Amino acid sequence: MGFRLFDLSTRLRSAEARAVGADWFDLILYKLRGGVRFRLALSDFDPIVGTALHARTWRTLRMAAALHELAPKGALTVEAALHPAEIGLVPRLVLWPRTRGMVADLLKEKEDVAEKERFVSRHPGLARWVKKGDGGLRAVFWPPPKLAPVTHHQKVAVIDRKVTYLGGLDLDDRRWDTPSHRRASSETWHDIQLTVRSAALADNVSKHMESFRDVVEGMTPAPKLPPILRRTLSARIRGRPALLAPAERCREIEAALLDAIAGARQSIYIETQFLRDRHVARALARAARSNPSLRLMVVLPAAPEDVAFEGTTRSDARFGEFLQARCIRKLRRAFRGRLALASPVRPVVANGDGRDVLHGSPLIYVHAKVCIVDDETVILGSANLNGRSLRWDTELAVSLHDATFAARLRDRCLNHWLPEHGARRDLIGPLDSSRFDAWQRHLLENVRAEPAARTGLLVPYMTRPARRFGKDLPAVPDEMV
Repeated sequence: MGFRLFDLSTRLRSAEARAVGADWFDLILYKLRGGVRFRLALSDFDPIVGTALHARTWRTLRMAAALHELAPKGALTVEAALHPAEIGLVPRLVLWPRTRGMVADLLKEKEDVAEKERFVSRHPGLARWVKKGDGGLRAVFWPPPKLAPVTHHQKVAVIDRKVTYLGGLDLDDRRWDTPSHRRASSETWHDIQLTVRSAALADNVSKHMESFRDVVEGMTPAPKLPPILRRTLSARIRGRPALLAPAERCREIEAALLDAIAGARQSIYIETQFLRDRHVARALARAARSNPSLRLMVVLPAAPEDVAFEGTTRSDARFGEFLQARCIRKLRRAFRGRLALASPVRPVVANGDGRDVLHGSPLIYVHAKVCIVDDETVILGSANLNGRSLRWDTELAVSLHDATFAARLRDRCLNHWLPEHGARRDLIGPLDSSRFDAWQRHLLENVRAEPAARTGLLVPYMTRPARRFGKDLPAVPDEMV
């Protein structure tokens, strides 16, 4: 398994699992004692910039250590995988005052030395940037902290060398939701996973899982895999002190997307957490201009999670919104009336008017990563439509050319946004000109209706909030967000 987040305290939900125990710790222990062997590569994060995520990784490692003591010898392996790419010395020096200040601020939040020491023990990556002084713990003055700008973002499991599970979903209670999304807006989560029963595919995914850490360390080239599997991989780069970026090794997911877009004839359906990548936006715009019959439907969240639910105003969040507003502006100009941008909302009246609200209703958070082209090609995995996912982070996706599966997946996606409204069969099926026009009318009807009277969950996405909030950072690579 390879996951960005894997919380062993996540509650079990199914009746079968609940018969075993209360959480995933119990479930995995039960299977370990039954003879199953587990190996998990768990993403680690920069302890200064990703402090909370770094703590979560090491919390899972502590729980895994307890599992290891209870399980048969050699049955469990859980490793923290921090991507080895680091920013160069020159940007480290430029950022030195800020990063050292961030370490100092983390320590200042703790009341006494004992609490500071406990904090560092829960964040072991901070230990090298902290030292003991006369007044207790303080930030190290020199050298300037290193920063790891790249992560392992994949979410994949291979079971018995027969079944492959992949997509966008990590494992923790934050990711759990009901299909109707009736939870509080900040607890909603929409995602798509794919389970493939194929020994051949499972063997190739296992080959990736067994090699990706050596690839990103620069120790070996990426192994050749069949075209159904697509990766993003980057590696540590040495001797380039001015660089912020890693060395790109595989851009296969991006290549698959660009090829599918270039060959699109009738329709493209996308669900994505972010729509920030300039290369994808340009490819879509070129396809629209060269093919007047091409239509594009995109489902994306009304706002990023940290902006909507945490109220962040950090520069990286503002930069991401700037990039997305720029991409959408390009698509609107190219597609004109052949573009449908939609966001899901709950069919209730919202309390407030912040970024977690759209057209008077609380948003539903979209985390899916799927692209369906002409009901023939499906690209589904862990990669968002941003530069980070397509060029830097470790990602895994499948690229399937299967018309039957593509059509079935498209209908499942569209049906999901129309719960308990089977009468709207005119909206389900190939996105030809008449059905696409019906979806555009449907989105406008939902805006005009009171929240409780809306049909389904989709309303038009609004670009203006992102455009107002966004801010360009000319010196920062797009891939940072």
